[in-house]
Amino acid sequence: MSYRNSLLANSSITKIESILLISSILLTICLFGFLSLLMGPQDGFLSRMPLYVFGTSISFVVAIILYDGLLKTGQSSIRYAFLMGFITFIFLVLFGEGIISILVNSDLALTPKNLFYLPSLSLFLTGTGYWMARHKSDLISKK
Repeated sequence: MSYRNSLLANSSITKIESILLISSILLTICLFGFLSLLMGPQDGFLSRMPLYVFGTSISFVVAIILYDGLLKTGQSSIRYAFLMGFITFIFLVLFGEGIISILVNSDLALTPKNLFYLPSLSLFLTGTGYWMARHKSDLISKK
């Protein structure tokens, strides 16, 4: 039985669909945040920064605890924890500012162009990310 047939037979396709849908929605909100930051930060951006930093700190500590037992060296676990913290910070800023932008400036954020292009871009990024995760050994291998 091929991989594709076993994937469909195990009904894990619904799990994959859910992950892709949620990922696309989150990415769309982050793209609204990115667009909002390009147009200039919303009022209160600096007052929200401590929340983003606090979320980053939590992510960093959780990553340290999880990676310390999983990875072979302490150096690699701290490197991955810093990377996870950085990614979390970027996500929290973009997601938070995307939510604020949608709620506060819905007339500017929710234009017909944005409602078409941003979800389309997020679906493209989700598909590309999924493919990269499934084929990372092909991307890393030195042929």
